[in-house]
Amino acid sequence: MIVDEYYFWSGPGSGFTGPAEQFIEDGGYVKLREVSLTVNIPLRRFGLESIDLGLILRNFKIWTKYTGIDPETNLTGPTNGQGLDYFNNPPMKSVIFSLSINY
Repeated sequence: MIVDEYYFWSGPGSGFTGPAEQFIEDGGYVKLREVSLTVNIPLRRFGLESIDLGLILRNFKIWTKYTGIDPETNLTGPTNGQGLDYFNNPPMKSVIFSLSINY
């Protein structure tokens, strides 16, 4: 095989010409998508009954051998063009705190 400019622009070295062995990898993963914890603290003072403290973690952790951003991502969205992982944004991680006052 000749490795020249063609190889990198439109040949198997480009990654844009279809599946090539060097660009295929295991996409298996386990993802902790959402964890929610709420604690109710009874408080019978100042006209209150209780206070709820909450914590929500979204897209907190992913276990995978995949080298891309996220094995669940897809450049073309919900179409048949699956497995395209370039120019993609990583999934947003978020931490949400909540406070509810019950009276």
